[in-house]
Amino acid sequence: MPDYLAALDRPIHGLRIGVDDALISQAHPAIQKRLEASLSALVKAGARKVAVRFNDWRTVDHLTQL
Repeated sequence: MPDYLAALDRPIHGLRIGVDDALISQAHPAIQKRLEASLSALVKAGARKVAVRFNDWRTVDHLTQL
């Protein structure tokens, strides 16, 4: 298992963050606003937003609950 706490001290320059804009567009507007603000801060810090598409978002949702 990766040491996530140790990774917090590393810069995020070049880190790719996959974003499914179609999925986000279905979220409550307040959630959309917070997600965009968070993504903006991460991009400003050097991460890259990468478009992805989740064909089965319910499975993705289920896996995040594990």
